Amino acid sequence: GCDHECEENKDDEWCSCREGFNISSDDWKDCVDINECEDNTHHEDCHSCLNTEGSYTCECRDGYELDPITKQKCIGELCGVDLDECKGTRGTHYHRDCHKCINTIGSYTCECDEYYELDPNEPKCIDINECEDNTHHEDCHTCVITEGSYTCKCRNGYELDPITKQKCIGELCGVGVVSTDTNDYVVADLDECKGTRGTHYHRDCHKCINTIGGHTCECDEYYELDLNEPKCIGENAFTFYTIENQEHCFNDHIC
Repeated sequence: GCDHECEENKDDEWCSCREGFNISSDDWKDCVDINECEDNTHHEDCHSCLNTEGSYTCECRDGYELDPITKQKCIGELCGVDLDECKGTRGTHYHRDCHKCINTIGSYTCECDEYYELDPNEPKCIDINECEDNTHHEDCHTCVITEGSYTCKCRNGYELDPITKQKCIGELCGVGVVSTDTNDYVVADLDECKGTRGTHYHRDCHKCINTIGGHTCECDEYYELDLNEPKCIGENAFTFYTIENQEHCFNDHIC
């Protein structure tokens, strides 16, 4: 008999097959599966065709889903029905590092917070490395990358801008606080001499004198300023003292 359906009259009989099958070319009683994927007769919105017994189904690209009714096409905005990943859960439907999810046709993209940028390979936000990109402030002496930003290490005589934390201030930089009266720059120099001896200026600096972006020293009698750093030296000097109107010297010097 026939595989699927048999029809007959008084002179003849013949077989027919259900949808998705054809009569076999080898035996008119047999029904064989139609491979819609090989025949390219599947729906145009089926991204990857998968043949099944008597039918077919589809695998869909990211941003699309299988039509729950027909199971034979992919639906998304290009097909008239978009899957909005941004209405889903962060880390599941869209990347956990996507700061603000923006739905697009068949997918999504991200808006990123300040100091972050969109990854060129996938929709997520990545930290901008201002130090490697050389996009940090020109008055940042040594750039130090931080999460989502950067800060600076400053040379002696300068200090980190307490407002931006992203540049070094001192008169040599020509930066400071803008005067509201004149709209001119008021220099923000770091006065080391107001600090602690041995910390902010050299312990052997007898009298600290502040300068633009640094400091120098006035030295006691018989001492002189070191040529290489702001401190007083006088290893070969001798100190006088007077007893009963006689002058004497330390270190057995003849006076």
